[in-house]
Amino acid sequence: ELVARMQRRAFELSGGWDDVEELELDPPALDRLVELTVPTLILDGDLDLDAISQTAARLAEQVPGARRISWPDVAHLPSLERPADFLALLLDWLAEQAG
Repeated sequence: ELVARMQRRAFELSGGWDDVEELELDPPALDRLVELTVPTLILDGDLDLDAISQTAARLAEQVPGARRISWPDVAHLPSLERPADFLALLLDWLAEQAG
């Protein structure tokens, strides 16, 4: 139900985006991940698609100082599947960044 509500809202918000011009970045964003200078936390679920896991691994390898966490027994939306655990993880990570 939460995912359906979230997705419906995304469609509502993006419904008028047909006239938005898309620009290709040069160089592409994936080729510039090493330029990121912000703390980065990457969370993925072990039950998600292989493509998502591969993307998370690529980000963790290329973003300087990134931290990746793969949670067992969750899929594409770990923060919705385990909200209390996600909040604890996020608060701990933010505290690490602040201190």
